[in-house]
Amino acid sequence: MLKVLCQRGIMVAFIEAQNKSFVIGDHPQIRMGATGHLGDHQTEFWMPIAPNVAVSPWGNVGAVDRHIMKPDDVRRLNTEIFKNSNLIAGRSPQLVRSLAGL
Repeated sequence: MLKVLCQRGIMVAFIEAQNKSFVIGDHPQIRMGATGHLGDHQTEFWMPIAPNVAVSPWGNVGAVDRHIMKPDDVRRLNTEIFKNSNLIAGRSPQLVRSLAGL
């Protein structure tokens, strides 16, 4: 993992939509991409650090890039965190209920 991090820059993703937010879980790191393998440069490795901010070792080496995350990608990331975690927390009870299918 450290080798991959050293070869990539950092991407910081923000959610602009006021009605969307990330959940956090006990396994909050999500691999998004065709293969899911970290050696594949098409694989994105995201981790939320705040309700509206996530980071990824992605982008230009030695740089910090900004990205606006689309609502569909927010939902996909939240769904994966929910599936992979034993404990989750969210900014709203409605978000947690929707992920749980309640």
